[in-house]
Amino acid sequence: MTAFQDSDWAPFAIAAAALLAAGALVRTARGKTPWQIWEHLLAAFAVLSLVSGPGYILFLSLLEGSTSSFGIGAYVYLAATVVLLLVTVTPRLAALRRRT
Repeated sequence: MTAFQDSDWAPFAIAAAALLAAGALVRTARGKTPWQIWEHLLAAFAVLSLVSGPGYILFLSLLEGSTSSFGIGAYVYLAATVVLLLVTVTPRLAALRRRT
């Protein structure tokens, strides 16, 4: 068992942090161009999908090193979520670098 599974509050804390992050992403999208709003919504979805039931269970299994119960769908789900995060975070990081 990992440290996350030993405590009852950890899943709720992670979910609360993800909800706050997704809310902040949606809130900061207000007043931007439609394409920027879409990027913010995609990023919020990716954050929430990481802490959803399947995402939480799969990432805990990966942290434990137990992938024996993984099918092809688990790998596709994890890869799609990571790629979606990379696609949505990369433009934001590039915009931050341009400002400095």
